Amino acid sequence: LALPHPQARYASITTILTTIDELPELVASHLSSLIPTFLKMVKSNDKLNKSEVRLVSLNCLEALTRCIELTKLVPYQERILKELSPVLDDKKRKVRKAAVDARQAYFELGRSVD
Repeated sequence: LALPHPQARYASITTILTTIDELPELVASHLSSLIPTFLKMVKSNDKLNKSEVRLVSLNCLEALTRCIELTKLVPYQERILKELSPVLDDKKRKVRKAAVDARQAYFELGRSVD
Protein backbone atom coordinates (compact mmCIF):
# COMPACT_ATOMS: atom_id res chain seq x y z
CA LEU A 1 0.00 0.00 0.00
CA ALA A 2 3.02 2.25 -0.10
CA LEU A 3 2.70 2.34 -3.86
CA PRO A 4 3.72 5.60 -5.59
CA HIS A 5 0.55 5.84 -7.71
CA PRO A 6 -2.89 6.90 -6.40
CA GLN A 7 -4.70 4.54 -8.78
CA ALA A 8 -2.69 1.56 -7.52
CA ARG A 9 -3.39 2.55 -3.91
CA TYR A 10 -7.08 2.87 -4.68
CA ALA A 11 -7.23 -0.54 -6.38
CA SER A 12 -5.35 -2.21 -3.52
CA ILE A 13 -7.55 -0.74 -0.82
CA THR A 14 -10.71 -1.57 -2.79
CA THR A 15 -9.56 -5.19 -2.91
CA ILE A 16 -9.04 -5.13 0.86
CA LEU A 17 -12.54 -3.68 1.32
CA THR A 18 -14.01 -6.61 -0.60
CA THR A 19 -11.93 -9.02 1.47
CA ILE A 20 -13.20 -7.45 4.70
CA ASP A 21 -16.77 -8.24 3.65
CA GLU A 22 -16.11 -11.70 2.22
CA LEU A 23 -13.27 -13.10 4.39
CA PRO A 24 -13.24 -11.17 7.68
CA GLU A 25 -11.28 -13.91 9.48
CA LEU A 26 -8.39 -13.39 7.05
CA VAL A 27 -8.39 -9.64 7.62
CA ALA A 28 -8.71 -10.00 11.40
CA SER A 29 -5.28 -11.57 11.61
CA HIS A 30 -3.71 -8.49 9.98
CA LEU A 31 -5.41 -5.67 11.90
CA SER A 32 -2.15 -4.53 13.49
CA SER A 33 -0.80 -3.56 10.07
CA LEU A 34 -4.02 -2.67 8.24
CA ILE A 35 -5.48 -0.17 10.71
CA PRO A 36 -2.36 2.05 10.87
CA THR A 37 -2.17 1.91 7.07
CA PHE A 38 -5.80 2.95 6.67
CA LEU A 39 -5.26 5.77 9.17
CA LYS A 40 -2.26 6.95 7.16
CA MET A 41 -4.27 6.81 3.91
CA VAL A 42 -7.10 9.01 5.21
CA LYS A 43 -4.79 11.98 5.66
CA SER A 44 -4.90 14.59 2.91
CA ASN A 45 -1.36 15.87 3.53
CA ASP A 46 0.06 13.13 1.27
CA LYS A 47 -0.47 14.06 -2.39
CA LEU A 48 -0.86 10.37 -3.28
CA ASN A 49 -3.90 10.12 -1.02
CA LYS A 50 -6.44 11.47 -3.49
CA SER A 51 -10.02 11.82 -2.28
CA GLU A 52 -10.91 8.38 -3.68
CA VAL A 53 -8.08 6.79 -1.67
CA ARG A 54 -9.14 8.62 1.48
CA LEU A 55 -12.77 7.66 0.95
CA VAL A 56 -12.17 3.93 0.39
CA SER A 57 -9.78 3.85 3.39
CA LEU A 58 -12.53 5.33 5.57
CA ASN A 59 -14.97 2.78 4.15
CA CYS A 60 -12.56 0.02 5.15
CA LEU A 61 -12.31 1.34 8.70
CA GLU A 62 -16.09 1.48 8.95
CA ALA A 63 -16.49 -2.00 7.41
CA LEU A 64 -14.23 -3.46 10.08
CA THR A 65 -16.84 -2.56 12.71
CA ARG A 66 -19.44 -4.60 10.84
CA CYS A 67 -17.34 -7.66 10.06
CA ILE A 68 -14.65 -8.10 12.71
CA GLU A 69 -15.18 -9.30 16.29
CA LEU A 70 -15.58 -6.53 18.83
CA THR A 71 -12.76 -7.86 21.04
CA LYS A 72 -10.28 -7.49 18.18
CA LEU A 73 -11.21 -3.87 17.44
CA VAL A 74 -11.48 -2.43 20.95
CA PRO A 75 -7.69 -2.07 21.36
CA TYR A 76 -7.66 0.26 18.33
CA GLN A 77 -10.82 2.23 19.17
CA GLU A 78 -9.24 5.24 20.90
CA ARG A 79 -6.48 5.63 18.33
CA ILE A 80 -8.95 5.48 15.45
CA LEU A 81 -11.25 8.04 17.04
CA LYS A 82 -8.32 10.37 17.71
CA GLU A 83 -6.75 10.05 14.26
CA LEU A 84 -10.05 10.46 12.40
CA SER A 85 -10.77 13.75 14.11
CA PRO A 86 -8.72 15.91 11.67
CA VAL A 87 -10.36 14.15 8.71
CA LEU A 88 -13.66 15.79 9.73
CA ASP A 89 -12.16 18.98 8.23
CA ASP A 90 -11.21 17.41 4.89
CA LYS A 91 -11.79 19.66 1.88
CA LYS A 92 -14.01 17.06 0.17
CA ARG A 93 -17.56 16.72 1.49
CA LYS A 94 -17.84 13.00 0.71
CA VAL A 95 -14.65 12.33 2.70
CA ARG A 96 -15.96 14.35 5.66
CA LYS A 97 -19.22 12.36 5.57
CA ALA A 98 -17.36 9.03 5.47
CA ALA A 99 -15.19 10.21 8.39
CA VAL A 100 -18.30 11.04 10.41
CA ASP A 101 -19.78 7.61 9.63
CA ALA A 102 -16.57 5.78 10.54
CA ARG A 103 -16.12 7.73 13.78
CA GLN A 104 -19.73 7.08 14.74
CA ALA A 105 -19.22 3.35 14.17
CA TYR A 106 -16.24 3.38 16.53
CA PHE A 107 -18.06 5.52 19.12
CA GLU A 108 -20.83 2.92 19.14
CA LEU A 109 -18.44 -0.04 19.25
CA GLY A 110 -19.60 -2.32 22.04
CA ARG A 111 -22.62 -0.25 22.95
CA SER A 112 -26.04 -1.78 22.67
CA VAL A 113 -28.67 0.08 20.70
CA ASP A 114 -31.99 0.43 22.56
